[in-house]
Amino acid sequence: MTLKRMSMRTMFNFVAALAVLPVISSCKEPVTPNLNTATGLIVKDGDAVVGNIITLDLNGEKTLTAVLEPPGAGGTLTWTSSGPAVTVTPSGDGLSAAIKGIIDGASAAITVSPTDSLDPVAKIFIVKVDSSAFYPINNLTIASLGTEVGETLSLAANELQSLTANMSPPGIKGTVTWECSDTAVTLTPAKDNLSARILGIAAGGSAVITVSAANMGNTNQMTKTFTVTVGAALSGPFYVSSLTGSDTNPGTVGLPFKTISKAAGVAQAGDTINVLEGIYRERVSPPRGGTAGAYIKYLAEPGKRVFIKGSDVYDKPWGTGAGKPYAGERPPNPPVRPTPPPPKPT
Repeated sequence: MTLKRMSMRTMFNFVAALAVLPVISSCKEPVTPNLNTATGLIVKDGDAVVGNIITLDLNGEKTLTAVLEPPGAGGTLTWTSSGPAVTVTPSGDGLSAAIKGIIDGASAAITVSPTDSLDPVAKIFIVKVDSSAFYPINNLTIASLGTEVGETLSLAANELQSLTANMSPPGIKGTVTWECSDTAVTLTPAKDNLSARILGIAAGGSAVITVSAANMGNTNQMTKTFTVTVGAALSGPFYVSSLTGSDTNPGTVGLPFKTISKAAGVAQAGDTINVLEGIYRERVSPPRGGTAGAYIKYLAEPGKRVFIKGSDVYDKPWGTGAGKPYAGERPPNPPVRPTPPPPKPT
């Protein structure tokens, strides 16, 4: 009897326990997904999205804003700087922060991240402090064949020329953009955008070329605009003379070009470029080659002295002052060593 009563009591307790379990679980709130979890974070400088690098002037400041994605995502944002080169002062809600450049020539990594997101995301970017990036550009000139381009530039059809953008003062840091208004000319900027090649396409056509330069801090900009006109194609053979030629000539034996680069730009497969006597101070980079059996040939004038040099003639006075190569007087010529006597016969 005792065993039977114990088994009945055990069964009663088990059934009672089962009845209580749902009550216990119902006291705990159900876990639901957080619909406001941020899955992305964008930092903006005004309307522009911040990339991997920002450049600040020494003591320069910017106010950046952070946007969590998707829209409506919640979270408290923290902003941190990896070093003393850049200080960060967040706003009260953390949705924006002021950054300031403190140490010139240094940089710091800025990290922006939400602190109460179930799936935290972060944006990390570098802030460089570089006062030289904010030096103003005083002038912008465009050069072709070693000569500054004015308001117009003439090309022959199928002629290739190289253009170079020169910013001053020398050594200034900046970015350059090129634009062409018409398909009569094709414009191909180099990777660094500091130079470009133009090709005359349609004889009788023209195009306006616009070149813009801005300092690295994008605080000042200069623009140069000129018109390129395309004339009839020229046919070889071509002649070049550094002594009597001009790059506005047609390149004939009576009216030769002045530079080899000009002739290289108009020459087509099978043409011959005759380089007459003289010194050619230029860097020759032929823009095109010939074809099998129709090479472009560069020939020096037979029996004459023809030189290509990368140096320039220095014709300014020696001594001190701006634009002079040496501080002080020109050093005297070294003394001439006496010729040693011939050895004594043995």
